[in-house]
Amino acid sequence: MSVDDSTPASDATIFTVLAGRARVAPDGRLVAYAGAGILGIGVVLIVHPAWWVLILPCLAFSAFGIWGIADRMIAERTGAQLERRPGLMVLRGVKRGAVVVGTLAGVGTFLAGVGLVVGSWTL
Repeated sequence: MSVDDSTPASDATIFTVLAGRARVAPDGRLVAYAGAGILGIGVVLIVHPAWWVLILPCLAFSAFGIWGIADRMIAERTGAQLERRPGLMVLRGVKRGAVVVGTLAGVGTFLAGVGLVVGSWTL
């Protein structure tokens, strides 16, 4: 982040920007992100499963909250003597899984949006 912490640095990636946002978000907001995304997935599956494409942004939203919660828990528990504890290893796995799921869901959301704008191409 830059000096005023409101605009990203020129070498920032989407991952560093999102990580910075998650690290400064209050705990309650991260829980709300995770819960709202999961609730959205449930609503889509119950109300109209054919709209499965709406699950992708919900999944990305909840992955952001889950990553932030896991990152915060790791920061609170990390110490030289705790580095190999199974709980920390599980939390690191949760963080990695949230990155993978969130990235795939974000890319899928982008591609679905492009597909809606462009439409089908026939040659």
